[in-house]
Amino acid sequence: MKPTFTNCDRCGTETNIRQMSRFNTDILCMACIDEEKEAPGYKAAAESELEQVKQRNYNYPGVGLSPLDLGFVCGRMGRRGIGIDVITAYTNKHLPDDPAK
Repeated sequence: MKPTFTNCDRCGTETNIRQMSRFNTDILCMACIDEEKEAPGYKAAAESELEQVKQRNYNYPGVGLSPLDLGFVCGRMGRRGIGIDVITAYTNKHLPDDPAK
């Protein structure tokens, strides 16, 4: 069986090994997963997801990326050399429409 390739929803890298984010429903490459695990809100996001699974809610969309976590993961993408255009698009996708929220 041939591997199925897809692009990481966060950094755009083509990958055949992927996992869903603990923060949201993004499908991520392993580099982004490793970076996400270091984000300030990761532990709370993982615990929240686990509680939902225990309640048999298998469609939980996640807690979302806080501005702090969004800044963290975007900073890590920059360190890896991911282009500013990709980082800006990802940031814009995850910022609330109303900045007061």
